[in-house]
Amino acid sequence: MSENFAFIPARAGSKGVINKNLRNIGSFNLLELSILSALQSEIFTKIYVSSNGHEILDCAKNIAKNANASNIVQCVVRPDYLSEDGSTTESAMEHLLGQIECSDFDRFYILQPTSVFRHQDLIYNFYKNFEESGCHSGFTANAVTPFLWYRGNPQYDILKRKMRQDLSNDELFYHEDGNIFAFQHYVFKSLNNRLDA
Repeated sequence: MSENFAFIPARAGSKGVINKNLRNIGSFNLLELSILSALQSEIFTKIYVSSNGHEILDCAKNIAKNANASNIVQCVVRPDYLSEDGSTTESAMEHLLGQIECSDFDRFYILQPTSVFRHQDLIYNFYKNFEESGCHSGFTANAVTPFLWYRGNPQYDILKRKMRQDLSNDELFYHEDGNIFAFQHYVFKSLNNRLDA
C-alpha cells in the first residue's frame, strides 16, 4: 500500500525577506504553520523538513516535540550547494529521495512555507481529490479569467469581451498558487520534476 509523505523545503539565507521561514504570521512562524497544518491533516506517514539552517531545523524539532510528533517530523540537513539563491525545490527533493526508502507509488506533497494560508482541510480535501482522480501529479490553483495582458498588449479580443458571469469553465485559466504540489515517486524519478503532463 502506498504512503503519503510531506516535504517542506525551508532553506536559510533568503535575501528578500531575511529569515522569512521563521517570520511570524500572527502567533506562528511560516515553518510552524506548514508543519502544524501537515500534522493536523493526519494523512502523512512522515513530514520531512529540508534545510541548510540549524535554526530552522531546531525550530522543526521543537514543533515536533511540542506536538508529540517527533516520530513523524524528520529533519534533513541540506547541503549549502543545494541551498543557494538559484537552487530548485527539485534539487532538494532529489537530495531527500537519495536518503530515504520509498516505493514508486508513494506520494509526496510539497508544502512550501511561504504559502501561509494552507489549512488542514485544504490538505485533506486535496489528498482525497488527488487519490480519487487517478492522476500521477497535481497542484492547487486559482481560476483566473482569460482577460490577460502581456507587455501592454491584450491576449484576448477586447472587442468581444464577455461579462465575467458569462464565462464558462472551459474559458478559464488556472494559476498555480503554490499551496500544494503532489506527485507519485516514479513521476519524479523519471522526469526529475514535480509535475508530469
